Amino acid sequence: MDERVYLGFWTNWSRGPVFGQTLTTTKATGNLIIAFTAVFIGLVASRFWKIVSFILHRQYSTAVPKDTIHHQRQVILRNTVTPEASLLAAVQLHFSWRRSHPRPGRLFRLLPLILLSGFCLVFFSAAGVLSSNISTSVGDEVLLKGDHCGMVNVSSITTAKDERLFLANSAKELNKAANYAQQCYNRGAARTVECNRFVKNKLPTALADYNASCPFDKRICRSRFSNIVLDTGPLDSNDHFGLNAPLDQRFTFRYVLKCAPLETDGFTSNTNEAPGSQPSLTTHTKWKIPQHNTSIEGQEKEGVPTASGYVPIPELAQPDGDLTVAFLSGQGVFFSEPLDDLWYQATVPGSKNLTRVYNQVYRPREAASPLGCVEQYQWCSSTYRKESDQGCGPLASFYDAFFGAVEQFYLVGADTSRRASGKESFQVITWMVYSLISYLVRLYTVLSCLGERSLDSQPHISYGLMDPLPVNQWQLDVQHWFEIILSAFQAVFVGTALEPKNSDLENHRIKPMSSHRPSICNNQKIRSSAHTSFSVFGLSFTLALGVFVMAVSFALEPVSFFFCKSRKHKYANLEWSTNSSLQLHRLAHEELGNYLK
Repeated sequence: MDERVYLGFWTNWSRGPVFGQTLTTTKATGNLIIAFTAVFIGLVASRFWKIVSFILHRQYSTAVPKDTIHHQRQVILRNTVTPEASLLAAVQLHFSWRRSHPRPGRLFRLLPLILLSGFCLVFFSAAGVLSSNISTSVGDEVLLKGDHCGMVNVSSITTAKDERLFLANSAKELNKAANYAQQCYNRGAARTVECNRFVKNKLPTALADYNASCPFDKRICRSRFSNIVLDTGPLDSNDHFGLNAPLDQRFTFRYVLKCAPLETDGFTSNTNEAPGSQPSLTTHTKWKIPQHNTSIEGQEKEGVPTASGYVPIPELAQPDGDLTVAFLSGQGVFFSEPLDDLWYQATVPGSKNLTRVYNQVYRPREAASPLGCVEQYQWCSSTYRKESDQGCGPLASFYDAFFGAVEQFYLVGADTSRRASGKESFQVITWMVYSLISYLVRLYTVLSCLGERSLDSQPHISYGLMDPLPVNQWQLDVQHWFEIILSAFQAVFVGTALEPKNSDLENHRIKPMSSHRPSICNNQKIRSSAHTSFSVFGLSFTLALGVFVMAVSFALEPVSFFFCKSRKHKYANLEWSTNSSLQLHRLAHEELGNYLK
């Protein structure tokens, strides 16, 4: 993935158009820039102290006769090039005269020099240490190149071979999402390096209601108020998914999952079918449970477009969401303790003496326990909703939410620039919706692909015996599904920009339209510890201010000598010149008579 990272200047819109100007380099180059910045700040510190010393020297300069301490202080100001050297010399001067010059005024005369040099030393030392913040303050976000951006066009797959390859690839991605959810969403799990891949380690959950009302007709729910609702709330395309864009080109995405264990009494019927026969969708569809003559009813209506062709009975019908019914079959699984969970219902005593340890085990009351779940989606335009409570499409099923949001993004009646921004956002959303279809990120595909591995209780079973589980285990399972789907959402955004080149499915890959390719393919952010990103504003400000200080320090002396020609200033100029170390050295040797011109 390192070779897919863009190296150079770009704008991180999370930090704004000014502070977001970013430079991304390799780790080695970044270390050199950080080291150079620290050295540069050290040079600036010495030149800044030269300015301070020059000003103090001229301030103290006078033609009136003064004592030795005054003249030695002037020599220190003239010849020390760093604040630490001045601080050390001033302290030594103070202690050198403590006996022969015991008056308390001695310290107060040296105090300004000590305080100023100490302040400069602390300030520039801290600046040198904190110079690395030019990089760390930006974080580890980098931009992807998106050279091979694309996705598999599902509608173009017509052969059994390509379909097997596509399903195998989708299963691989869902397994990755499940592993990521297990490692990065689970609070008790140890975080791995892989958790630092996306701009957010995990997507937030705005609402987690474990005592929700029944999302269906109350007659078909096993509990009226012990159901679950999980809601992400609005997830920003830039802040949560890393799709780099200014405020007027962003959108938000919301995902809601509602689940409830279902009653079977009054909604099932017995059938007698030949072994090996498959149930078909008829006017009254019967979902057969393997090896048990029990089914749950549904109704099929002609002319209703649905993903599965199956329309549930009125008690389960959800016109504003996608319905999935999951059956938990406990055949061959025994529980070490009774579990009065609304979905597991493992309270029936099973065979005794199954193991040497457990004299009594338990099995589920039903051959296959149904759990109904409703998925809802919502797309919102960040451009429009800042000025109105409107701007969001309906909270509805996958396709209804998408088509219902069209008018919110095309901004009928708005000015041209806002319409352009809204259209740009919707083109990105359209691409992401097709990507979600391509990656098969839906609850039913997660359950179909992962099966029992999608259950949070799966790690607690061994040799067909389930360890003790909490009474709300079904809710933990649903939460785990929710986290798998969220991690899959994260992977979809990054995956479209990092679509690997697969020769088997290359003929079915499609790219965005050329006019929208930059906003879709070249604006995806991830996090990388193998690269270093710098704030261009921070670097520029540091370099500009440093160069300015250095220029002033070199120009101050000649400019001052040129413009300041009064009697007082002439003496200050002369004293500055004669207090230099070489001039003092010359004067000393001339006094001794051994100085040859």
